[in-house]
Amino acid sequence: MGDLLQRLGDRDAEVRLAALLEAGALTELAGLEAVVEAMVQRLWDELPGIRQASLDMLGRLATFAGHVADERTVTRALALTRDESPKVRAEAAAALALLGEAGPHPERVQALLRLAEDEAPEVRHEALAALGDLGAVDAADTLARHLDDPDAEAAFEAAFALASLKDARGRAVLERELTKARRRLDACEGLRRLADPAAEPALRKVLDRWFLPWADRLSVWSALHALGAADAAEQVVASARARRLEERTYALALIGSQRIEAGRAALEAVASDPKDILRDTAVRALGELGATGSEAVLQAILQTPDIPEELAADVRAALTRP
Repeated sequence: MGDLLQRLGDRDAEVRLAALLEAGALTELAGLEAVVEAMVQRLWDELPGIRQASLDMLGRLATFAGHVADERTVTRALALTRDESPKVRAEAAAALALLGEAGPHPERVQALLRLAEDEAPEVRHEALAALGDLGAVDAADTLARHLDDPDAEAAFEAAFALASLKDARGRAVLERELTKARRRLDACEGLRRLADPAAEPALRKVLDRWFLPWADRLSVWSALHALGAADAAEQVVASARARRLEERTYALALIGSQRIEAGRAALEAVASDPKDILRDTAVRALGELGATGSEAVLQAILQTPDIPEELAADVRAALTRP
């Protein structure tokens, strides 16, 4: 990693940027403290594009490598919410929802409330999204006011954030976005989080569309399941038996993440089949669904001769998951 360290401090901005992107793709940080520190140092870089990339990549490390940023890093991210570059301010807003320890963080919320009124639309929509990610219930009225934001992206993020807070004031915005292919999956997720039965007619209307992509259809059924629709679970489980690999993968993952108990047998069948290339997906989904009731199946998989170590690790994780 010596070469990466050197490149993170290189005089050439393009070299520094490429090094940041490489470092941000790391998923295992043991013994790489110096690399993380070098990334943090780039938060003070003279070039706004490098400051932005450093915030972005440190956020990725938090998401995919479990890195917990120290207080100095968080303090610098807060300072960058006042950066002269709107792109840096926007990235700082996103970073405030990712960096450091979990908690209420009133100082972050205050910074994000300020950024929610920024003149740059990209800053507003990142700030509004981050308020939802932080669960800032005290910001609900600010979010509701931005449902009429002149920037459509900011208005959508306000609605999505409200849904994450279980506040139905943005439901109409999310329902409207169901008609737009580019926004449909995100709108479904927002309505799933909101779990307001009043959204069921709008979701079912999407299912009547001709040539609806399978991913969109599955996302609608997932949202309907969260709303309590009696016929939704069987539709998701049916996709777990689809011929299309990508569709099966998504359906298996949804059964786990959305706790669709009716799909437990389908997960167990895939997890137990040595010839099924989605065994690991099914095992991880069982862990999310809750291993209680599937212990015998998981233990039998663990006792399989020559079981791949990665699969064995997934099984052990599923068995010990709270």
